[in-house]
Amino acid sequence: FGYSVSLSDGTALVGASVYPNSGAVYIFAQNGNTWTQQQKIISSDIAQGDVFGWAVSLSGDATLIAAIGDDPAGAAYVFHFDCGFGDGIAANTWTMVGLACLPGTSTVENVFGDDFGGANYGSRWIIYEYNNNTDWYTALSLSSTLTPGKGYWILSLDELVWDIEDGTATSLTTSTDCTSPDGCFEIDLTASGGVADEHNLISHPLPFTVDWSEVRLVASGTAYSPSAAETAGIMDKQIWKYNGSAYDTYDDVTPGSIGQLKPHEGIWVKLLTGSSAHAGNLKLLVPATRATD
Repeated sequence: FGYSVSLSDGTALVGASVYPNSGAVYIFAQNGNTWTQQQKIISSDIAQGDVFGWAVSLSGDATLIAAIGDDPAGAAYVFHFDCGFGDGIAANTWTMVGLACLPGTSTVENVFGDDFGGANYGSRWIIYEYNNNTDWYTALSLSSTLTPGKGYWILSLDELVWDIEDGTATSLTTSTDCTSPDGCFEIDLTASGGVADEHNLISHPLPFTVDWSEVRLVASGTAYSPSAAETAGIMDKQIWKYNGSAYDTYDDVTPGSIGQLKPHEGIWVKLLTGSSAHAGNLKLLVPATRATD
Protein backbone atom coordinates (compact mmCIF):
# COMPACT_ATOMS: atom_id res chain seq x y z
CA PHE A 1 0.00 0.00 0.00
CA GLY A 2 1.44 3.33 -1.08
CA TYR A 3 3.84 2.02 -3.71
CA SER A 4 2.45 4.76 -5.96
CA VAL A 5 0.53 7.93 -5.07
CA SER A 6 -1.03 10.92 -6.80
CA LEU A 7 -2.54 14.01 -5.18
CA SER A 8 -4.84 16.66 -6.68
CA ASP A 9 -7.25 19.20 -5.14
CA GLY A 10 -7.81 17.35 -1.88
CA THR A 11 -8.07 13.90 -3.45
CA ALA A 12 -5.43 11.19 -3.08
CA LEU A 13 -4.99 8.15 -5.32
CA VAL A 14 -2.98 5.37 -3.63
CA GLY A 15 -1.71 2.24 -5.37
CA ALA A 16 -1.32 -1.12 -3.63
CA SER A 17 0.20 -2.97 -6.54
CA VAL A 18 0.55 -6.45 -5.00
CA TYR A 19 -2.72 -6.60 -3.04
CA PRO A 20 -4.62 -8.89 -3.24
CA ASN A 21 -2.03 -10.57 -5.49
CA SER A 22 -3.22 -8.65 -8.58
CA GLY A 23 -3.21 -5.09 -7.17
CA ALA A 24 -5.74 -2.44 -6.14
CA VAL A 25 -6.04 1.35 -6.00
CA TYR A 26 -7.73 3.44 -3.28
CA ILE A 27 -9.27 6.92 -3.44
CA PHE A 28 -9.22 9.19 -0.38
CA ALA A 29 -10.85 12.62 0.10
CA GLN A 30 -9.41 15.28 2.39
CA ASN A 31 -11.34 17.06 5.13
CA GLY A 32 -9.00 19.30 7.11
CA ASN A 33 -6.28 17.01 8.44
CA THR A 34 -8.38 13.88 7.95
CA TRP A 35 -8.40 11.63 4.88
CA THR A 36 -11.41 9.37 4.31
CA GLN A 37 -11.46 6.40 1.95
CA GLN A 38 -14.09 6.93 -0.75
CA GLN A 39 -13.58 4.08 -3.18
CA LYS A 40 -11.47 1.03 -3.96
CA ILE A 41 -10.74 0.31 -7.62
CA ILE A 42 -10.23 -3.29 -8.73
CA SER A 43 -10.68 -3.94 -12.44
CA SER A 44 -12.41 -7.14 -13.58
CA ASP A 45 -9.76 -7.38 -16.32
CA ILE A 46 -6.93 -7.72 -13.82
CA ALA A 47 -5.48 -11.15 -13.03
CA GLN A 48 -2.98 -12.38 -10.47
CA GLY A 49 0.48 -10.94 -11.07
CA ASP A 50 -0.70 -7.98 -13.20
CA VAL A 51 0.62 -5.49 -10.58
CA PHE A 52 -2.38 -3.15 -11.00
CA GLY A 53 -1.48 0.16 -9.33
CA TRP A 54 2.25 0.07 -10.04
CA ALA A 55 1.92 3.71 -11.11
CA VAL A 56 -1.07 6.03 -10.72
CA SER A 57 -2.03 9.53 -11.86
CA LEU A 58 -5.02 11.67 -10.91
CA SER A 59 -6.47 14.76 -12.57
CA GLY A 60 -9.97 16.13 -12.06
CA ASP A 61 -12.46 13.34 -12.66
CA ALA A 62 -10.01 10.93 -14.33
CA THR A 63 -7.45 8.41 -13.12
CA LEU A 64 -4.71 6.60 -15.06
CA ILE A 65 -3.47 3.34 -13.54
CA ALA A 66 -0.58 1.19 -14.76
CA ALA A 67 -0.53 -2.62 -14.56
CA ILE A 68 2.96 -3.54 -15.73
CA GLY A 69 2.41 -7.30 -15.39
CA ASP A 70 -0.61 -7.38 -17.68
CA ASP A 71 0.20 -9.72 -20.58
CA PRO A 72 1.79 -9.49 -23.00
CA ALA A 73 3.60 -6.19 -22.41
CA GLY A 74 1.80 -4.30 -19.65
CA ALA A 75 -1.24 -2.05 -19.76
CA ALA A 76 -2.68 1.23 -18.46
CA TYR A 77 -6.31 1.77 -17.48
CA VAL A 78 -8.31 5.01 -17.56
CA PHE A 79 -11.28 5.47 -15.23
CA HIS A 80 -13.67 8.43 -15.39
CA PHE A 81 -15.83 9.47 -12.42
CA ASP A 82 -18.81 11.55 -13.58
CA CYS A 83 -19.35 13.04 -10.11
CA GLY A 84 -15.71 13.49 -9.22
CA PHE A 85 -14.69 12.56 -5.70
CA GLY A 86 -15.80 13.43 -2.19
CA ASP A 87 -15.47 16.84 -0.59
CA GLY A 88 -14.99 17.77 3.07
CA ILE A 89 -17.34 19.72 5.32
CA ALA A 90 -15.83 21.32 8.43
CA ALA A 91 -17.74 21.11 11.70
CA ASN A 92 -19.75 24.16 12.82
CA THR A 93 -18.83 26.12 9.70
CA TRP A 94 -21.13 27.39 6.98
CA THR A 95 -20.02 25.96 3.62
CA MET A 96 -21.14 26.86 0.09
CA VAL A 97 -21.75 23.70 -1.94
CA GLY A 98 -23.17 22.49 -5.24
CA LEU A 99 -23.58 19.40 -7.41
CA ALA A 100 -20.74 18.37 -9.73
CA CYS A 101 -23.03 16.02 -11.67
CA LEU A 102 -26.68 15.02 -11.99
CA PRO A 103 -27.59 12.63 -9.15
CA GLY A 104 -29.82 9.64 -9.84
CA THR A 105 -32.31 11.17 -7.40
CA SER A 106 -31.64 14.85 -6.76
CA THR A 107 -33.18 15.19 -3.30
CA VAL A 108 -31.37 16.45 -0.21
CA GLU A 109 -31.83 13.03 1.38
CA ASN A 110 -30.38 11.10 -1.56
CA VAL A 111 -27.40 13.40 -2.12
CA PHE A 112 -26.39 14.07 1.49
CA GLY A 113 -28.39 11.70 3.67
CA ASP A 114 -26.12 8.67 3.25
CA ASP A 115 -23.13 10.71 4.46
CA PHE A 116 -24.74 12.97 7.09
CA GLY A 117 -27.58 10.71 8.21
CA GLY A 118 -31.12 11.53 7.11
CA ALA A 119 -32.45 11.05 10.64
CA ASN A 120 -30.14 13.83 11.84
CA TYR A 121 -31.47 16.46 9.42
CA GLY A 122 -32.45 19.64 11.22
CA SER A 123 -30.61 18.61 14.38
CA ARG A 124 -27.05 17.83 13.23
CA TRP A 125 -27.06 19.35 9.74
CA ILE A 126 -29.20 21.53 7.47
CA ILE A 127 -29.17 23.04 3.96
CA TYR A 128 -30.43 26.46 2.86
CA GLU A 129 -31.06 28.00 -0.54
CA TYR A 130 -31.02 31.68 -1.45
CA ASN A 131 -34.09 33.35 -2.96
CA ASN A 132 -33.27 36.31 -5.21
CA ASN A 133 -36.82 37.64 -5.18
CA THR A 134 -36.99 37.91 -1.37
CA ASP A 135 -33.25 38.38 -0.77
CA TRP A 136 -33.56 35.78 1.97
CA TYR A 137 -32.70 32.17 2.78
CA THR A 138 -35.04 29.19 3.02
CA ALA A 139 -34.30 25.92 4.81
CA LEU A 140 -34.82 22.91 2.54
CA SER A 141 -36.52 19.66 3.51
CA LEU A 142 -35.12 16.17 2.93
CA SER A 143 -37.44 15.85 -0.08
CA SER A 144 -36.35 19.16 -1.65
CA THR A 145 -34.77 18.87 -5.10
CA LEU A 146 -31.22 20.10 -5.70
CA THR A 147 -30.19 21.50 -9.09
CA PRO A 148 -26.76 21.40 -10.80
CA GLY A 149 -25.44 24.92 -11.28
CA LYS A 150 -27.27 26.25 -8.22
CA GLY A 151 -25.40 26.97 -5.00
CA TYR A 152 -26.49 26.07 -1.46
CA TRP A 153 -25.36 26.68 2.11
CA ILE A 154 -24.81 23.68 4.39
CA LEU A 155 -24.11 23.65 8.12
CA SER A 156 -23.07 20.49 9.97
CA LEU A 157 -22.18 19.99 13.60
CA ASP A 158 -19.90 17.15 12.51
CA GLU A 159 -16.81 17.08 10.29
CA LEU A 160 -17.68 14.86 7.33
CA VAL A 161 -16.85 13.98 3.73
CA TRP A 162 -19.73 13.74 1.27
CA ASP A 163 -19.96 12.44 -2.28
CA ILE A 164 -22.51 11.56 -4.96
CA GLU A 165 -22.53 7.83 -5.60
CA ASP A 166 -25.20 7.37 -8.28
CA GLY A 167 -24.86 10.34 -10.61
CA THR A 168 -24.23 10.93 -14.29
CA ALA A 169 -22.40 13.75 -16.04
CA THR A 170 -24.31 17.02 -16.37
CA SER A 171 -25.61 17.78 -19.85
CA LEU A 172 -23.58 20.13 -22.04
CA THR A 173 -24.62 22.27 -24.98
CA THR A 174 -22.49 23.51 -27.85
CA SER A 175 -22.59 27.01 -29.27
CA THR A 176 -20.31 29.60 -30.84
CA ASP A 177 -20.28 31.43 -27.49
CA CYS A 178 -18.87 28.44 -25.61
CA THR A 179 -15.09 28.47 -25.23
CA SER A 180 -14.82 24.66 -25.30
CA PRO A 181 -15.38 22.40 -28.34
CA ASP A 182 -16.72 19.81 -25.87
CA GLY A 183 -19.57 22.10 -24.84
CA CYS A 184 -20.69 24.20 -21.88
CA PHE A 185 -23.10 23.90 -18.99
CA GLU A 186 -25.61 26.75 -18.95
CA ILE A 187 -26.57 28.48 -15.69
CA ASP A 188 -29.48 30.93 -15.82
CA LEU A 189 -28.92 34.10 -13.78
CA THR A 190 -31.68 36.10 -12.09
CA ALA A 191 -31.87 39.86 -12.58
CA SER A 192 -35.05 41.22 -11.01
CA GLY A 193 -34.34 44.79 -12.05
CA GLY A 194 -35.25 46.16 -8.66
CA VAL A 195 -31.86 45.76 -6.99
CA ALA A 196 -28.84 47.92 -7.79
CA ASP A 197 -26.32 45.07 -7.47
CA GLU A 198 -27.90 41.64 -7.35
CA HIS A 199 -26.08 38.49 -6.25
CA ASN A 200 -26.67 34.99 -7.61
CA LEU A 201 -25.56 31.92 -5.64
CA ILE A 202 -24.37 29.43 -8.23
CA SER A 203 -22.15 26.35 -8.16
CA HIS A 204 -19.61 24.64 -10.36
CA PRO A 205 -21.50 21.88 -12.25
CA LEU A 206 -18.53 19.81 -13.46
CA PRO A 207 -16.27 17.24 -11.72
CA PHE A 208 -13.00 18.98 -12.66
CA THR A 209 -11.53 22.45 -12.11
CA VAL A 210 -12.25 25.14 -14.71
CA ASP A 211 -10.61 28.57 -15.10
CA TRP A 212 -12.99 31.48 -14.40
CA SER A 213 -11.42 33.30 -17.36
CA GLU A 214 -12.93 30.66 -19.71
CA VAL A 215 -16.49 31.25 -18.46
CA ARG A 216 -18.73 33.48 -20.57
CA LEU A 217 -21.73 35.61 -19.66
CA VAL A 218 -24.33 35.70 -22.42
CA ALA A 219 -26.64 38.72 -22.16
CA SER A 220 -29.45 38.92 -24.73
CA GLY A 221 -27.37 36.89 -27.18
CA THR A 222 -24.02 38.68 -26.74
CA ALA A 223 -21.15 36.84 -25.01
CA TYR A 224 -18.75 38.56 -22.61
CA SER A 225 -15.70 37.49 -20.66
CA PRO A 226 -16.01 38.38 -16.94
CA SER A 227 -13.91 41.53 -17.42
CA ALA A 228 -15.80 42.56 -20.54
CA ALA A 229 -19.10 42.00 -18.70
CA GLU A 230 -17.94 44.39 -15.97
CA THR A 231 -16.90 47.00 -18.54
CA ALA A 232 -20.38 46.72 -20.06
CA GLY A 233 -21.92 47.27 -16.63
CA ILE A 234 -23.69 43.89 -16.60
CA MET A 235 -21.73 41.63 -14.21
CA ASP A 236 -18.84 42.08 -11.80
CA LYS A 237 -15.69 40.33 -13.00
CA GLN A 238 -15.12 38.97 -9.48
CA ILE A 239 -16.41 35.79 -7.88
CA TRP A 240 -16.81 35.41 -4.10
CA LYS A 241 -15.90 32.22 -2.18
CA TYR A 242 -16.52 31.78 1.54
CA ASN A 243 -13.50 30.39 3.41
CA GLY A 244 -15.29 29.66 6.69
CA SER A 245 -14.91 33.11 8.22
CA ALA A 246 -14.76 35.65 5.36
CA TYR A 247 -15.05 35.95 1.59
CA ASP A 248 -12.10 35.57 -0.79
CA THR A 249 -12.44 37.29 -4.17
CA TYR A 250 -11.00 36.29 -7.53
CA ASP A 251 -11.35 37.51 -11.10
CA ASP A 252 -10.18 36.62 -14.60
CA VAL A 253 -7.31 39.08 -15.12
CA THR A 254 -5.60 40.13 -11.87
CA PRO A 255 -2.22 38.41 -11.30
CA GLY A 256 -2.25 36.47 -8.05
CA SER A 257 -6.06 36.52 -7.88
CA ILE A 258 -7.01 34.51 -10.97
CA GLY A 259 -10.10 32.50 -10.11
CA GLN A 260 -10.97 28.86 -10.66
CA LEU A 261 -14.22 26.94 -10.28
CA LYS A 262 -13.80 23.68 -8.37
CA PRO A 263 -16.09 20.63 -8.05
CA HIS A 264 -18.80 20.70 -5.34
CA GLU A 265 -18.12 24.41 -4.73
CA GLY A 266 -20.68 27.20 -4.33
CA ILE A 267 -19.82 30.69 -5.66
CA TRP A 268 -21.38 34.15 -5.58
CA VAL A 269 -21.55 36.22 -8.78
CA LYS A 270 -22.80 39.81 -8.77
CA LEU A 271 -24.94 41.36 -11.48
CA LEU A 272 -24.59 45.12 -11.98
CA THR A 273 -27.25 47.72 -12.75
CA GLY A 274 -26.93 47.13 -16.50
CA SER A 275 -28.21 43.59 -16.06
CA SER A 276 -31.80 44.80 -15.62
CA ALA A 277 -31.98 45.48 -19.36
CA HIS A 278 -31.32 41.77 -19.94
CA ALA A 279 -33.63 40.29 -17.28
CA GLY A 280 -34.68 36.81 -18.34
CA ASN A 281 -31.87 36.65 -20.91
CA LEU A 282 -28.77 36.15 -18.78
CA LYS A 283 -26.80 32.95 -18.51
CA LEU A 284 -23.31 31.78 -17.66
CA LEU A 285 -21.59 29.26 -19.92
CA VAL A 286 -19.22 27.02 -17.92
CA PRO A 287 -16.94 25.21 -20.41
CA ALA A 288 -15.82 21.60 -20.23
CA THR A 289 -12.19 22.75 -20.35
CA ARG A 290 -9.89 21.64 -17.56
CA ALA A 291 -7.95 24.34 -15.75
CA THR A 292 -4.49 25.21 -17.03
CA ASP A 293 -2.79 24.55 -13.66
